Amino acid sequence: MNIRKPIIQDVEAIVSIIDGSDLGTIYFKHDKEKIERMVRSEIEHECIVIGEDVNKRCVAVLSYKLEGAFGFHPYIHIITVATDERGKGYGKQLLSYFEEVIVPEYKKILLLVGTWNSRAVKLYEKVGYKRLCEIEGFYTENVTEILMIKER
Repeated sequence: MNIRKPIIQDVEAIVSIIDGSDLGTIYFKHDKEKIERMVRSEIEHECIVIGEDVNKRCVAVLSYKLEGAFGFHPYIHIITVATDERGKGYGKQLLSYFEEVIVPEYKKILLLVGTWNSRAVKLYEKVGYKRLCEIEGFYTENVTEILMIKER
């Protein structure tokens, strides 16, 4: 997988991946305009990367905030893979890229993941993230998030 910063021409593909995921359903309620505004802002602020398959098709997205957690630690905001491309290791590759290329000097990385997303929780635990606590209704009413940290 080739990982790169997206350009404006990638917006439609990124929106489609996010909207087609459970994130699009649970957090964005399939509001494509809201997703597009977020994606355009993250492209402008250079806090998003995409993964392309061998055909240069966008198949994965990772957005982040370098000082997003308490104004100090990097925070993974969104990571998702196109539904037809899951299980191929793209999510794990994006995480490795983020840790090794984007934030190699940081000692701690944080993220939130919904308790409903057991597949993602298993991936994060497998690559060294640990559960800190659960937060109810942080992003969406009636959805509980797990705050996770990786200390290096």
